[in-house]
Amino acid sequence: MLSVVFSNNDSSKNPSKMKYAYKQFHSDMEIEAFFDEINNNIYLSVDKWYQEDGLRLYGCFYDEEDITNYGHYLFCFGQTIYPDVLQPLSNNTVFAKLKHYASSSRYKGLKDVRGQVVLGNRYDEITHFYTTDTYAYFVVERGNKKGIYRLDNDKMSIIAPVRYDDFFDAGEYTWGYLLDGSVGFMSLEGRLVTQAKYRQSHDFNHFVDGKAHVCGNNPNGVDHYVNHYGDCIGHPQDDFPNEEHTLGTGYYPYGDLPDTSDAYEGDDSNRWNTD
Repeated sequence: MLSVVFSNNDSSKNPSKMKYAYKQFHSDMEIEAFFDEINNNIYLSVDKWYQEDGLRLYGCFYDEEDITNYGHYLFCFGQTIYPDVLQPLSNNTVFAKLKHYASSSRYKGLKDVRGQVVLGNRYDEITHFYTTDTYAYFVVERGNKKGIYRLDNDKMSIIAPVRYDDFFDAGEYTWGYLLDGSVGFMSLEGRLVTQAKYRQSHDFNHFVDGKAHVCGNNPNGVDHYVNHYGDCIGHPQDDFPNEEHTLGTGYYPYGDLPDTSDAYEGDDSNRWNTD
C-alpha cells in the first residue's frame, strides 16, 4: 500500500512534470483521512459524496508533484445503480421491451474530487500508464482487451480503443502495442505508426536516437531498423562493416616479422638466387 504524505507547496510556482501515484483504499477510515488531507492542502470544501449508497472507492490517482491542484485527483470508483432509481425508457423507443440491468460496483470508472464522473464505471481495471508535461494517460481493461484514455484538465478523451492486448513505453514519445502476438507502434495521439507485425522480445522494439531495432514476426523475419514514420532505415549488420586488412603483401598476422636474412642463412648474396 502506498503511504501518502502531504506537504504545503507554493502553488505560484510552475508545477513539475506530472508524476502520478496511486493510493489504494482498504477502509472507510482511510477514505475519510484522505479527504481530510485534501481539504487541508487545497483549501477546498469537499462534501461527503464518497459516502453515497452503492458507491465504492477503490483508490485515488494523484500527482505527487502538485498535490495542491484539485484537478489532479482521480478517484477510481464502482457504483451499483439500483433498479428503483433507473429512469424508465419511453415506449416509443426500440429499447422499450429490453430488461433494465443495474450498473455493478465491480466495474471501475473515474470521478474527480467533487464526485463528478470523468470516466464511466464500465471497466475491469484502470491503471496509470504515461505522463507528459500536459497530459496523463490511463490504460483501461475490459474482457482482457485494453485501450488508452487521456486526461486533459478534467476531461477524458479516448486515444486507443479497447481492442489491444497490451501497451508499453517504446521510448522517444512512442508507444508499442501488442495485438494477436505481434508488436506495432503508435504515437501519443493514437496514430498508428506501424501495423502489428514485429516479434515480441525485450531485445527489440525500443526507440533510441530516432530508430528502433525490430524483426518481422514470421519464420523469415529479418532484423532491421525503423524510424518514427515506420520506414525501414537500415539493418544491424550495417553497423559492423567487414574490416579486411589493407596493409598490402607485408601484412603478417603471426606476431613480429621474421628477419629476411633467416631465409638465406645470413648470406644476403643468396637473396636473388633461385636455384
